[in-house]
Amino acid sequence: MMRSDPPLIATWMLEHWTLGPSNNALAGDLLEEFRSGRARRTRAWYWRQVIAAISINCSRQILNHRSVMLFAAVWSVISPAWLVLTSKAEVNSPAFGVIVRMDFPWSTICALALALVTSLAFIWSGMALYLIPRMVAARNFHWRRLARSLLQSLPMFISISAVPYALSLIFGPGHGVGIDRRTLTPLHAMTDLRTWAMVERFFNLPILLYGLWKAQRLLRKVPDRMPR
Repeated sequence: MMRSDPPLIATWMLEHWTLGPSNNALAGDLLEEFRSGRARRTRAWYWRQVIAAISINCSRQILNHRSVMLFAAVWSVISPAWLVLTSKAEVNSPAFGVIVRMDFPWSTICALALALVTSLAFIWSGMALYLIPRMVAARNFHWRRLARSLLQSLPMFISISAVPYALSLIFGPGHGVGIDRRTLTPLHAMTDLRTWAMVERFFNLPILLYGLWKAQRLLRKVPDRMPR
């Protein structure tokens, strides 16, 4: 009975984290193999196949899209500076005072929602900076098309954000960090190699890679002309 139901999370990752055109077909093949009834086709086997498929797929995409990898890496490096800037802006915002005065858990929920919005704004700003010049050069630019392209990053953003923000909801924002980012300058944050800055960079890198690869595939599929 267990073999007829593979891990749902693994199947979702295989369908949404692989970037090639045949990811749905690959998921179907693995599911059929899993349900074949062979002795070694266990849930652990299924997880290994999914992780291997995602790893191979990402390696191939990196080799085939070096410009995307380079841009995502550079944009991720400056993400701590964005975090410092938004932290300073939040403190000076009237909304921040309202959030601070809220009772738990609403104060934490609102603070996390604000953090999610600012993180997503950084991701979308980078994607737009990469995509707009290429869309204009190809005479393929339209605001609605750009919006659809930016939305391609959401599955990876939600996946990666789920665990740290769930922990923040339990323990409170910034638990265990011990650093007041508002005392830093953007330049110092950009060159900071401490744990909080490295975590921020590694948080943004896969989201940017995924979003840009998916966006490029989407732009190749849409018609050259859209109604304005």
